[in-house]
Amino acid sequence: MNLEYEYLEEYKSLDKLCKDMFSTGEGVSEYIRQMDLVPFSNRSYVSNWQAQYKMIVHLRFIRNTIAHDTNSANMEICKEGDLVNLKEFHQSIISGEDPLAVINRATARFNQKAPTKQVGNDKKDLNEQKPKSFFDKLVDGLDEIIMSIKKWFD
Repeated sequence: MNLEYEYLEEYKSLDKLCKDMFSTGEGVSEYIRQMDLVPFSNRSYVSNWQAQYKMIVHLRFIRNTIAHDTNSANMEICKEGDLVNLKEFHQSIISGEDPLAVINRATARFNQKAPTKQVGNDKKDLNEQKPKSFFDKLVDGLDEIIMSIKKWFD
């Protein structure tokens, strides 16, 4: 089987999975958009976040080149390693080990309801008593600025 053909077949399967996962018409592109929306403070939950992100964008680039570049028939666009990366990424989504799933699990554990403390007749949520730290406010502000800048280039 032709490597590019096998790549496109695997990509179509991955794209359909992502479309179903996000209930949208764009599969892998939506996955990338969702990665873009992850706050920088949460990206540290995935040790190789930047490498994963670049790899997924590269996988989409290969697919787009094969599908849309009229000169692609004469070039070697896809390498065996690209197909392996595509299959591994597909499997990581199925097994729940992809970057977004890892972050969702980590933040869900972190954001679990804090224990409450009985004060008189009132129960107080311990998280509500803690204001955001300066660092948290700074990270939130930077996230907003970066998202605004990205919109200029979309």
